[in-house]
Amino acid sequence: MNIKKNLFLLSMAIPTFITGCSNPMTWADDYMNQKANFLFEQEGYTLTDNTECKFLSQKKGNYKSYVICTGTTDNGSPISLKGGQLRHSDRHGNKERYIGKISGRKVFVNHG
Repeated sequence: MNIKKNLFLLSMAIPTFITGCSNPMTWADDYMNQKANFLFEQEGYTLTDNTECKFLSQKKGNYKSYVICTGTTDNGSPISLKGGQLRHSDRHGNKERYIGKISGRKVFVNHG
């Protein structure tokens, strides 16, 4: 695990520990907002603070749980992040898959 990923996980855990979690769905949405920002930043894209994620607990296609995030990059291009936890691991053993797009063009696939 690299330092950036450790810092990201720590930044997620501290506020939850301090404030508690009254609504699990709100926490999941907030977590995914931060994860979306982190994933796009790893690819060299900075997002504005208007990123919104919706966590869907129902199954969708090959996913046990699914998230849809939308927002914009700092230069105004629309982004989307879709994916979640897979029902079954893929052929490479991955249990999650997230696809990030900018202006409809795939810029990354992340597996957790």
